[in-house]
Amino acid sequence: MCTPAIPESHLLPAYLLSGGSPPACAEIAATGHIPDYIVEMVRDWIYGEFAAGGRSRAMLLGVLECLYRFAGTPVGQAKLAREAGLANNTVAAGYIEALADLMCVAPSFAWDAGHRRSNRRRPCKFHMTNLLVATAWHPCHIRTPSDWLGLSEDSQAVQLEWAVSQECWRRAALRGEEMPEVMNFWQGGNHELDFVLGPDLFLEVKRGRTGPLEFAWFPKSFPHGRLAVVGSNRFETDQVVGLTLDDFLLGGWSD
Repeated sequence: MCTPAIPESHLLPAYLLSGGSPPACAEIAATGHIPDYIVEMVRDWIYGEFAAGGRSRAMLLGVLECLYRFAGTPVGQAKLAREAGLANNTVAAGYIEALADLMCVAPSFAWDAGHRRSNRRRPCKFHMTNLLVATAWHPCHIRTPSDWLGLSEDSQAVQLEWAVSQECWRRAALRGEEMPEVMNFWQGGNHELDFVLGPDLFLEVKRGRTGPLEFAWFPKSFPHGRLAVVGSNRFETDQVVGLTLDDFLLGGWSD
């Protein structure tokens, strides 16, 4: 059996780099980094699919650059098209849909809690649901767990949110949902919740420690709601539970 070349403290960053891809995981375990051939294999796959669909590689790169720049922030299709240098929002939507078809990106729409439905007219988030694809085009060219740990706190927070989105996508697919790539988030007043898994079921992702006092507002806004907070520590109240990313990925909290 191969002895891992990375310490236990680097196991989670290694997962965030590889997204659980068996070849990438094997290389990190054996050498401590993701080699260039893995990255190029992923890039060639995406480039090939877009070329086959008659889409521009340059425009794809513009869209990917925007996905990193606006990561974790709602953005409208018109702004995405303008910032990526595309002709209009219809073209932008086509590129996003193609990435969603490849199971790499998931649009997350604003949740209208009053009507208990998605509001597709408002700006939405775009999550990377394939972490290895996110690594392949990451602007900081991260290849090792140490590279990941050297990212800014904001960049790490985005990667953690994308890791949760990948897992939510996976669970929805296993449940047989027709469109597992479509997600929702909620904003109200000065508060935001990263994922709406059901009308009364929510998920928030935090980098670092958090606690129940930070979410004392939640029962007032959602009297019948349940909230899981994925962070670096555990806690529990009547309606809010805190767990680590390890806990979540290992099924410690299930939607």
